[in-house]
Amino acid sequence: MKKIRFLRSLCIGIFVATLSACDSGGGDSSNTETPTPPVTPPVTPPVVPPEPPIVSPQTAAMDIITQGKDGVVLAGAEVFFNEVKVSSSDQNGVAQLSSLPADDKGFWVVKVKKAGYVTQAVKVAVQEKMPPLIVHLMPVTETKYIEDIEKAQGISSLTMDAHVILPEAALVYADGTPATGKARVELTPWDIDSDDLKAMPANGRAITADNQEVDLISAGLMAVAFYDEAGNALNLAEGKTATLQMSLPFSSIDGHDLSAGGAIPMWYFNESLGLWEETPDVKGSAVVVTRDGEKMLMVEATVPHFSSWNWDFKYESAGSTFLQCLDPASKPIACSITASVVLTDGSKLVKNSSIGAEGATVYNMPDRVKEITWEATGASAESQRLMGKVKNPLDMTGAGAALPGSISISLSAPYQYTAQCLLPDSVAVACKAKIALNGSAEIDEYSLPAEGAAIYTQQLPQQANWSAYQYISKGNGEIWKYTGEGSNVSLSENKLVMTFATPPEKNQLQYSYVRCNPQAYDYNSGENVAIAQCDVTLTPQGRDQIDPVEIIPVTATIPTGVIYPISLRVEWLDMTYQYFNIQASNLDTLKNSDQCYFQSYDWMPFDDLLSHQIHDLSLNGYCGIVPMR
Repeated sequence: MKKIRFLRSLCIGIFVATLSACDSGGGDSSNTETPTPPVTPPVTPPVVPPEPPIVSPQTAAMDIITQGKDGVVLAGAEVFFNEVKVSSSDQNGVAQLSSLPADDKGFWVVKVKKAGYVTQAVKVAVQEKMPPLIVHLMPVTETKYIEDIEKAQGISSLTMDAHVILPEAALVYADGTPATGKARVELTPWDIDSDDLKAMPANGRAITADNQEVDLISAGLMAVAFYDEAGNALNLAEGKTATLQMSLPFSSIDGHDLSAGGAIPMWYFNESLGLWEETPDVKGSAVVVTRDGEKMLMVEATVPHFSSWNWDFKYESAGSTFLQCLDPASKPIACSITASVVLTDGSKLVKNSSIGAEGATVYNMPDRVKEITWEATGASAESQRLMGKVKNPLDMTGAGAALPGSISISLSAPYQYTAQCLLPDSVAVACKAKIALNGSAEIDEYSLPAEGAAIYTQQLPQQANWSAYQYISKGNGEIWKYTGEGSNVSLSENKLVMTFATPPEKNQLQYSYVRCNPQAYDYNSGENVAIAQCDVTLTPQGRDQIDPVEIIPVTATIPTGVIYPISLRVEWLDMTYQYFNIQASNLDTLKNSDQCYFQSYDWMPFDDLLSHQIHDLSLNGYCGIVPMR
């Protein structure tokens, strides 16, 4: 008993997921009495909890539940303990491990892989009784095909305005052999204003450059993977770097004001550790741009290799609460919990934990929030899935709501149906779907694999209104969007089949990548002058048709030195323009009060504009007196 009391007196520093948890001190899982939660949370828990003592599980069994970011059941996911495959999830998305691998460190790294999804890995603490572990996987957002991978070019995603910008001869095989010709790239940008955060690798747990484990809050996250035609992995050559960019939906992240830009620490996902790893040598930043008069924010970083990269701040807070799950008979039950947190500045984070039937106090939670949604999953004695959901607290004042001292989540048996998308020729395809059951105004969004997936719901599924879409990339680089919708569809045998009957539309979105030199040449002094930003205008010229058409140029104000993707107007692509004019200018005042005006004026054939190459613009002009000509 001394060993058990000692374990319960310590906050577990390495835990099943992001929430730092302490055993409440209650009895074992067979105890039917609900433990009395603490009246108030501890005053100030340590930011970095101590390492737990190394123990052996009393019950050598564990359920690992694999599901998508939106809760869809993922069957056939491979489960690895410390890089050794131990099981695969069944049709219910559960890998039941009757025995657990030997351990001498006090933790395992549990990795889960499934085709079409970004690999997930989490660091799992050894506990005396292993509660269930939910592992959320993020679907690969987009696959694109590249013709000449050896060329310098920009590669765009249809999601989150994400871009990967490659230098010339950037990619190599594992043995260093240069990669040329055709390639495939999988781009997965996370939307940090959505449920994507539930599938954040390592559940947001990280290790700093000085070897401290911390929690993170994300300002942007992207996974990038390149393959040749045979499926062999490619990565950046030694000494080469690539630029990653994506939109930033918040101007503040946990109080870090990014409205005027600023530095953001960078982290990459180390699958072997099951942690994000800090990379002080890789600099991330928030960048302010203006397009057609609208101010926007994006994050940018130049990285030395491809994997999952994260623009993140450390998350440290003194809040805590006691959590416990209850079964349908109101008895304590072990469960896995996901907390979706909206902070007072509107930014978001997701925390995960697995707790025993006795409950646990979770730390490093915010003191005040806009809201927290707690979702829990457990299993009955008959291995029937139980689920529950509660929103607490919910701010109604605008000043933020305090975190309560304890929260109970009641679980019940959900209903289940399956959903799948089909192309017009009945070929199964992965898709993104919106589904409303039984005429409800509540719409749930799902990312479904091609084989379809089971969906759990708290209402009996009888009929559904749905809409769905999917982008499909062709080998020639074209991207087609398939869509479909249906109303009052009966769920025969609890199955919803969504067929794309509408003819597909070809994606017309194209970008021109431009960069202004941060040094402009002054003809008066014969010297270079540092400039901070440039105004870029893109205008089509030389149309074949003689009928007049109003031309509305695209304008952008961008920081110098930043490669910026300017999206072309779709109507330009169908009007047979012969060439485009790219003009860049800068009007600035130096410290000596001299006013400077610099500009660049270039012409470009239409095909060159769409080549995805980077167009460097060098400005020149005058500071002070402009000579007469």
